[in-house]
Amino acid sequence: MSKKFELPQSHIKDLLRNNHDINIGADAVRKCQEHLQDLKIKINMEISEVMTKENRKIIKEPQLKKALNRIGIETGFNFDLLRLTKADMRRLLEDNKSEYMISAEAVIRMQNVIEYYLRSIGDIAFEYLTKNGRKTMNADTENFAFNSFNQKKAEFNLDKFIKKKAANSITNSRKIIAKNEKKISEKKPTELHPNNKKRIINDEKKRFNIELKNNSKITLSELEQYLFEAANILRGPIDKADYKS
Repeated sequence: MSKKFELPQSHIKDLLRNNHDINIGADAVRKCQEHLQDLKIKINMEISEVMTKENRKIIKEPQLKKALNRIGIETGFNFDLLRLTKADMRRLLEDNKSEYMISAEAVIRMQNVIEYYLRSIGDIAFEYLTKNGRKTMNADTENFAFNSFNQKKAEFNLDKFIKKKAANSITNSRKIIAKNEKKISEKKPTELHPNNKKRIINDEKKRFNIELKNNSKITLSELEQYLFEAANILRGPIDKADYKS
């Protein structure tokens, strides 16, 4: 069972306040400690899986980033002045201390990650309090900010996933088009005359440009459908005998 992890209350208050003119209640600090404990468990579980898979004994920054990314935590933030101490971060990773060594760069990366985590929750809470004419963050406010932060994080990761999938679909479609263009070039002129091929391609380009103009956004499924249709057009008629092994 994971040992209870707590940061010094003064550190949590400073980071949640994040230079905003708000008060941080003791119950908000306790609620934040609970969230940090849950986060510690998730991080250590992912680190163990990454380290086992890669058969490593030293937690370095690349392995830590992999573990954090697997639970949707951004790792690209760097602060000039860090409020949390290296000892704090080693205690956060202490579940693995007996099994793995922790590199200095991994500890520094963890400092930046947790500071970003707490500062972000503080920023969301400040916006909420300002909107409602309040000055004190209590447990409910912290919980609201925590859930909002996780929702934004999930939306960001979903957006990254969709963009990556779209990029992969485009790459695969380009490969199909290139392959079929090669087949077309090897066919007899009567099968698909170059002028007809050029006309079809130009017509499809015009149609696609009109669709993009009329629709400011295109869904992933629509993009995939269009690209595969283009590939089919470029491929031309199929002779089943050509595909018999």
